[in-house]
Amino acid sequence: MLLRLKELRLTKGLTQAQVAEAINVSTANYSRYESNINEPPLTVICRLADYFNCSVDYILNRTQYIETTDSIEQSINSVIENANKKVEYLENKITELDYLSKQVLEQLYDKIEHKTKEIDLLIYKSKEHLNQIENLQKFQENQVSNFEQSFNEVQSKIKQLNSIINFE
Repeated sequence: MLLRLKELRLTKGLTQAQVAEAINVSTANYSRYESNINEPPLTVICRLADYFNCSVDYILNRTQYIETTDSIEQSINSVIENANKKVEYLENKITELDYLSKQVLEQLYDKIEHKTKEIDLLIYKSKEHLNQIENLQKFQENQVSNFEQSFNEVQSKIKQLNSIINFE
């Protein structure tokens, strides 16, 4: 079985003796594991995985990924935490937009109400002006009628005067 022990040890800048001591085996045994002379027992492989913070599958050359399930879990938790923060941020923005929308609607309703009052006032004033115009038309019609009556009376008097003048 071709193990990745030498690669892991050199990546960390350690000696065989340091690794052997850390996992509680003799330096000679560790050297045989690294040289593929002897296969380490499963308990030693597990200690090596813990020591190098990698998966047993990585040590056994079964995967190219050095990450352990703990580091993968940490990565997933980190992604979930970031996602939760973004969701919270979006929820806050939605709440803020909802509040702003309500404010804009209130302002819009206020403007509509104000414009409606202005229009009502204009309609009222227009009705007053129409009434004034109608009154003026009636007055004018009255004046014309009075003028015609006066004109007719004047014509009648002129005729009388003419007849008086002609008879004399």
